[in-house]
Amino acid sequence: MAAAPPDTTYEYQIGCIELDNDERLVRFKSFVFHLNFTHTRTLIDHQETRIPHDPLVSATYQEELVVPCHEFFSLPNVMAREMIFRMGVVSPDTAAYLASQLAAFAAEMAKELAGSMTIDVFLDINAVTPYDDQEEMDRALRESAEIRAVTATKSSIEALKEVNIESILGVQDRQHQCSICLEEFSFDHNIGDDRAQKLAKMPCSHVYHKNCIEEWLKTSHMCPLCRYAMPTIDRP
Repeated sequence: MAAAPPDTTYEYQIGCIELDNDERLVRFKSFVFHLNFTHTRTLIDHQETRIPHDPLVSATYQEELVVPCHEFFSLPNVMAREMIFRMGVVSPDTAAYLASQLAAFAAEMAKELAGSMTIDVFLDINAVTPYDDQEEMDRALRESAEIRAVTATKSSIEALKEVNIESILGVQDRQHQCSICLEEFSFDHNIGDDRAQKLAKMPCSHVYHKNCIEEWLKTSHMCPLCRYAMPTIDRP
């Protein structure tokens, strides 16, 4: 049997369901156990941002069991514990406690509803396990840093196609600024900085200031916008 994560907590509710016009036919006076189990995972907020996070539902279980009362009361705690394990509770201590609660409630209902042939009892259990995605985030950041550290080849940088500002005029969804320096592309030919006017186009068609993208590709081989990968090994 799998061990429960140490921080898992269990919330439960036991009650009786009263059904109108119950036409179920049973040979013996019976319990009808309505079992519902949900396992949810909640994100640990290390930064204490108090931003609500939707819990992740990782497992659910629903079942309806009909058990003759005389069979249940022959070994009430054992039968109740087996039902709880079947639902998905993996902590022996928790299962034993819930079994005692279920058995005690069933005995109480059997006395209170002595004239009924069927006694509907529901047991809802919600297991809540906190999970920590900080390690996963750190791993992703490390991998991202490793990828970014791979530079593009000198020949691929030198092979970038130089374009002028007029070539991107009228193009739908064209870029209005260099996504590296975040400065607008200038349409003024009299600004006095000839180097700033030079644009270069990546093979993926994204356009940047020529000097910006050349410096970028010396530290990363990927397009800043779409992560298009430039060559990293010079071919002979």
